Amino acid sequence: MRQRSFEIVRTPELEGSSFLFNNVLVRYVGTCPETGISFYCNNGEGGVVGVRVYPDGRKVNVNAKSKNNGNTYCHSKEDYLQFRHAFGRDKNILAARAVYMAAGRTIPQGMTIDHINGCTTDNYIGNLRCVSNEINNRDGGFLRKLRNNGFYTSRVERAILLRYFDRMAYIKDHITSYRYKKLTEEQLRAILYDPDFSIPV
Repeated sequence: MRQRSFEIVRTPELEGSSFLFNNVLVRYVGTCPETGISFYCNNGEGGVVGVRVYPDGRKVNVNAKSKNNGNTYCHSKEDYLQFRHAFGRDKNILAARAVYMAAGRTIPQGMTIDHINGCTTDNYIGNLRCVSNEINNRDGGFLRKLRNNGFYTSRVERAILLRYFDRMAYIKDHITSYRYKKLTEEQLRAILYDPDFSIPV
């Protein structure tokens, strides 16, 4: 069943607000004008925590769930976690978007939130970036190349992965498709980890 779209706005008087919920600091994400419900979540460290706040001040915990009931493996592409009914019935939000917005960041039209290490259950703010769909798909292909060669990308430092994406984009633009497909595990390891790696063009 397709989720119907709805508007999320930032209420000025709530912008930047936060509170402790079960000893976890949660920050303001936004409000649905239709229901008046606001949503808060944490920075994703140790897992995502979400709280629905009604206009009368009532606070209700909202669990993040995936379509496959949590049967996920962080070395492969799995379902995205989402907060069901975050802003009211059938008004859901992806956990990654909620965490990103709770950090006070906006998501421009046409942009998407990418999990740098490819693990879509790792919604820590440091693992999220706002990119175009083109970059998201491109770098997702680079991650698949690593995983297909036995690398566990969820265990790689994010700064190293970002450097790897830049290197791979340059390499793919400067070598033939045949050479790109034939990159070995050893070459990929050098591209990923070697700070002095020389790009084979």
